Amino acid sequence: MNSLENNNRAASQDFQTALGLLEERLRSLEDSEDIIDGLLQGAAEFYVAARASVVEADWDLKIGLLTYEWCAEGVEHQKNMLQYISEEQIESAQQLWERT
Repeated sequence: MNSLENNNRAASQDFQTALGLLEERLRSLEDSEDIIDGLLQGAAEFYVAARASVVEADWDLKIGLLTYEWCAEGVEHQKNMLQYISEEQIESAQQLWERT
């Protein structure tokens, strides 16, 4: 097994561990807003980010709407300022999505 395979295996194990911990943390929640907030927080913490967002995109209409946002303590929310995502940003995101 080469080092790339070892790194991929370790990353997969880290991700599975993070998902398990996240599931434990959110298991008792019933409010969908709290669950989404917890998922975004978990994603941000896993990727060591200060912010995580959900963007609902309509690829055909080339519009995006920022619907949820989680920010670390001390980080200013930008949801209201970034409510609508520009056509250029949507096209860029769509190209990235199609490559994966």
